[in-house]
Amino acid sequence: MSDKKIDPRFLVLLLFILGAGLIRVLGAGNLMPYPNFTPIGAMALFAGAYFSNLFKSYAFPVLTLFISDIIISHVIYPEYATGLLYSGWAWNYAAFALMVTAGRVIIKKVTPLRILLSALSAGLIHWIVADFGVWINHGINITTGKPYMYNLAGLLQCYYLALPFLKNMLVANLFYSTVFFGSFEMLKYRYPKALHA
Repeated sequence: MSDKKIDPRFLVLLLFILGAGLIRVLGAGNLMPYPNFTPIGAMALFAGAYFSNLFKSYAFPVLTLFISDIIISHVIYPEYATGLLYSGWAWNYAAFALMVTAGRVIIKKVTPLRILLSALSAGLIHWIVADFGVWINHGINITTGKPYMYNLAGLLQCYYLALPFLKNMLVANLFYSTVFFGSFEMLKYRYPKALHA
């Protein structure tokens, strides 16, 4: 039997990440009133800011995203599943990894301004990368019912039509980042020996 103790800070951080995944799954079941109002951006920033270990800062949130995607794709919306995941998933995962990077780079020290900047950055990263993926994979233009034109005008149209989703993600990033970072900082204040790095 090992006498290695479980790190309480790690467990609390992991619970935050798993909680974000659960909120995302519940939200996909139409419990959230707005599309793209999910905690994934805040989850990526949170992991990037608080996990000092590089591998853990990416692995745990990406694994949580993957598991929640499987549940959403095959349980909640099986009609959209194309294989294991949905079409264009690689672009979303690339955006997600960049959001974790934003958390690691911008939030070296947790302050309201840094959280605000990273929450805005994460929304813009997702919008630029994920919607580029929609366009390059011949996603459907909701105004015409046909694939986007494969030119600059088509790309700009794709970005334009995604603006409402960007707005919802920005608001969600700000809301969930406030909840996640605020809650963890309060826990650190309450239990300094257990939760400080």
